[in-house]
Amino acid sequence: MLGGVNYQNPVFNRALQARRQPGSAFKPFVNLGALGDGISPWDQRDDEAVDINGYQPQNFGGRFYGTMTLADAMAHSVNTITVNLAQEVGMPNVVAAAKRVGITSPLVAHASLALGPSNEPPLQLPSSYAAFANGGHRVAASVVTQCDHPGTHDYPGPD
Repeated sequence: MLGGVNYQNPVFNRALQARRQPGSAFKPFVNLGALGDGISPWDQRDDEAVDINGYQPQNFGGRFYGTMTLADAMAHSVNTITVNLAQEVGMPNVVAAAKRVGITSPLVAHASLALGPSNEPPLQLPSSYAAFANGGHRVAASVVTQCDHPGTHDYPGPD
């Protein structure tokens, strides 16, 4: 969690103070908003061109993948389906879903939010993702500052 050029006296903690765009790592929050709206990961959507008031996101490589389940769209990081899904669910619901699991950074409910242009401290994403593994309940990040069990930090390495 430390960063900067002086490791003896770090002033800037990159995990807590830096800001990074989550990009596609924000997509699960769109899908969480959809789940809350009664949409199943097994529901299908068409991968098609998007134009929301001039905002025209593309898929990687500029191609379309046809009809697919939302689970497959997320697994393959399909931008167009994610942006259309966010519009279908409503951007305020996407923001609410992200906030519910622990994103505390300001989020503006515009169409591009589905693809993660906001700036968040790096520690916010893993903390928020932990809610997916914790039955949907928010998890507070904790920091281990000391190990009181000698030998537990020694890893044998690969065989």
